[in-house]
Amino acid sequence: MIAVPKHKMTADEFLDWVEDLASEAGRFELWDGDVIVRHGPGFAEDGELAQHWDAKGEMFVALREAIAHAGLPCFAAVDGPMVRLSPNRMARPDVLVYCGPRVSRRTREVPNPIILVEVLSPSTRRETTVSS
Repeated sequence: MIAVPKHKMTADEFLDWVEDLASEAGRFELWDGDVIVRHGPGFAEDGELAQHWDAKGEMFVALREAIAHAGLPCFAAVDGPMVRLSPNRMARPDVLVYCGPRVSRRTREVPNPIILVEVLSPSTRRETTVSS
């Protein structure tokens, strides 16, 4: 079990903390300086609901095809790197689109994405309803 920091963090501090974690530790985001556990340890083995990954895959394909059709210098990524929403917020969207040079697969953060997609699951639907 990973010890989640209890103190407020900046996005840069969060990225440094996440970089040292093994992928099996889980998936984390930063919201108003607080580390949020999106999926705990073992999530990769448990997997996602089929509807969730089907929706992510369909959105990724649709966006990638639209980019190719338009001939834009943009890229779609699914389950990609983090996105800085503010100095104290980092999120990992299900699908994102960014333009410009292709980023490395080792990139921790995509600067200036133009589209962010979060496929609602039962947990994110509850969080969205509560925080709206």
